Amino acid sequence: MRTRLHSILLSLDIAVFLLAMPLAATLRFEGFGWFQSWGPSIGGYLLVTLPLRLLMWERFHMSRRRWSSASVPDILDLTWAIGWAVAIGLVTAVAGWMTSVVPSEASQQRTLGVTFLLEWVIFALFLPAMRIAPRLWAHRRLHRSWAATRDESHRPSKRVLIVGAGEAGVLISRQLMQYPRFGLQPVGFVDDDIQKHGQRIHGLPVFGGSENLSGYIAAQSADEIIVAAPSAPGALVRRIVETAQRNRVPVRTMPSIEQGIVASTGQLSLQPIDVTDLLRRDPIQTDLAALEQLVKNDCVLVTGAGGSIGSELARQILARQPAKLVVLGHGENSIFELMADLLERKRRNNYVTEIVPVIADVREAARIQGVWEMHRPRLVLHAAAHKHVPLMEENVADAISNNILGTQTVVNASERTGVERFILISSDKAVRPTNVMGATKRGAEQVVQLAAARQQKPWGCVRFGNVLGSRGSVIPTFLRQIQRGGPLTLTHDGMTRYFMLIPEAVQLVLQATLFAEGGDVFVLDMGEPVRIRTLAEDVIRLAGLTPGVDIDIQVTGARPGEKIHEELFFSAETTLPTRHAKIMRARQVVAPAETESLTAQAISMATGGAVRADLIEALKKLVPEYAPDAALAQSSSVLSLASAKVGVLSPQMNPKSAWPQEANPEAASA
Repeated sequence: MRTRLHSILLSLDIAVFLLAMPLAATLRFEGFGWFQSWGPSIGGYLLVTLPLRLLMWERFHMSRRRWSSASVPDILDLTWAIGWAVAIGLVTAVAGWMTSVVPSEASQQRTLGVTFLLEWVIFALFLPAMRIAPRLWAHRRLHRSWAATRDESHRPSKRVLIVGAGEAGVLISRQLMQYPRFGLQPVGFVDDDIQKHGQRIHGLPVFGGSENLSGYIAAQSADEIIVAAPSAPGALVRRIVETAQRNRVPVRTMPSIEQGIVASTGQLSLQPIDVTDLLRRDPIQTDLAALEQLVKNDCVLVTGAGGSIGSELARQILARQPAKLVVLGHGENSIFELMADLLERKRRNNYVTEIVPVIADVREAARIQGVWEMHRPRLVLHAAAHKHVPLMEENVADAISNNILGTQTVVNASERTGVERFILISSDKAVRPTNVMGATKRGAEQVVQLAAARQQKPWGCVRFGNVLGSRGSVIPTFLRQIQRGGPLTLTHDGMTRYFMLIPEAVQLVLQATLFAEGGDVFVLDMGEPVRIRTLAEDVIRLAGLTPGVDIDIQVTGARPGEKIHEELFFSAETTLPTRHAKIMRARQVVAPAETESLTAQAISMATGGAVRADLIEALKKLVPEYAPDAALAQSSSVLSLASAKVGVLSPQMNPKSAWPQEANPEAASA
């Protein structure tokens, strides 16, 4: 069918090219009197120009475009093509005049000029008209389709206000009109750009700014709001959501342009607003061209690749197209799922990168050394770690062996195989740590810093806070509690945390990789700390419920090792800027000479079966800033001692474990 339509359009184009000049001459001479004197010249003119114009027409694919979906680039190309058609005629006419094929008398030249002008006018009228007609026909069919979906009251099921009249908003309005079966009728736009106010887009008005959203909802009897502003800051999205909730109108947002508004299944892929939309920040600008050059013909190895951060590192590294990408993880299921994703991305984007999955434990020196010897990575991104604070309080030996010994093992293999760049993914909990996880991450930082000093290579660490969407993070916990009917549990009412989205955190990690000079600790700009209670209330509202009415929020008490507020720097660290506004460098005092021996001692004790109290003491020597609760450090069973302080054992506490048994396991502290 498509080929038949192309043939019809090409035939019409040929007809216009053949008939435009005779029609122009007929108009100029007000009849066919021109034929006897001008016929041979016009015939020769058409013999020369027709094949040239058709070649040019094919070069611009003018007969092969889907004009029912024409856009601005199509119109621009049509304008260029008509211009070339005119130019071909002009050059042919000049050549004919110079060779005396065309009469040279002044009066005849004027007549010829008017005739050419009329030919160009005919081109400008008929060639675009034949292409606009399918667009108008499609538009007419669209409105007929709308009429078919209206009920007896002639009103579609839902009236939709679109917030954002930029490219995304225009795209979604067009899609909603193109797919009337979804029963969503766009009634207009809301946009904070004053220049757009009063304009019409696809026949829909731009009413005004978002500050008057409540009035527009009422005036237009809006049933739903769609936020079509991917770059809108979180504060604006929050205001829109709050306004919509006051007016009892649901809010959805559009997916990324890459995902498409209408999925391949034909289903509309609008999605509900979630908390990540409320925490949006300005898009991060990075220049990773140097990273592409670094890895272009080399191997990149990511440890902990099955985790939230590691898997995103792998995805973004793949987009830089190294020669080889090695994804190493301990859990086979997570690596299997990651490989499926990476191979699909490779196929879809025609990447040539070799992707190698490795199942290994970073604590096993022989296995890790063998992997490094086989693949000889140039860049290593070490994301493998235990990260859950309360779990590590109960499993100190495993925290030390995985976070410190694992880092030591990976660092040793990297030293022996000449790895050029090495980046450890660290945590803000490593700053003045009050918990085992933070202390072991600080110990891992020191391992990397000592190796960087020995190697005199650009190795370093990147320290950042919590990431939304990671495994075990606060948002999935809140959602599970809502599904059970509540309550949402917090460990402290005033607790705050720094948050980033996984993609933006990884983007900055890769940028920081290029800034390392040797032993640097980079700290990402995490924005302003977020109060966990506010986050809990947002999640409840986004579920269509009211905090304190439909779902309660309970404070259960801080867990062992938790801080109320996190920090990003030690007091002894000097903060220096980098070439990127969102990445800071922390210049530290040199690690004490005994750090290496204290690291070895802590590892030996952890792998040798030492009791918890002795391991805590070893960590305090290794990381002098580590300050656990004094009673906590002496107890092999954390919460049993905490209960003894008040002389009663809570029914939610297991006397043999620091891990609460009912509501508290999911008490949110991030």
